[in-house]
Amino acid sequence: GVPLLDQGNQVRAVQGQIGADVAGADGVDADAAGGPLDGKTLGQLNDAGLGSIVGALGLIGMILKNGIVLMDEINLQLKEGKEPVAALIDSSQSRLRPVMMASLTTILGMLPLLTDAMFGSMAVAIIGGLLFGTLITLVFVPVLYAMFYRIKQP
Repeated sequence: GVPLLDQGNQVRAVQGQIGADVAGADGVDADAAGGPLDGKTLGQLNDAGLGSIVGALGLIGMILKNGIVLMDEINLQLKEGKEPVAALIDSSQSRLRPVMMASLTTILGMLPLLTDAMFGSMAVAIIGGLLFGTLITLVFVPVLYAMFYRIKQP
């Protein structure tokens, strides 16, 4: 029969060809395109999968917490009798510093992990997600709140 080592090499060659076929399925050569695939096989693209998944799960919790606290603050100010537009603006302003500080400290805490082989992908997922998620929390959530509750300027 075929030696065990040769069988492994054959399997890797087939996997690499399948990955190259999938990567180039749109008719664009992944090596020439210079895009995110950049000639990588499917196995190589998934090398950092678990760390980035763990980072994304942690990120989801942080972003949800920020959004829930912001919405709670808006509701508290509305119960105090503030006008809806004023409550929306004041709540967003009062949550700006805590959201920014929490995001900044987490991002700074992740910086040393960027070069780590095991936790680097998790750090990238958390840093990138927090940069984008902070913007969503402070801008997009109040806009959606105003749209869903039909808050209009007087």
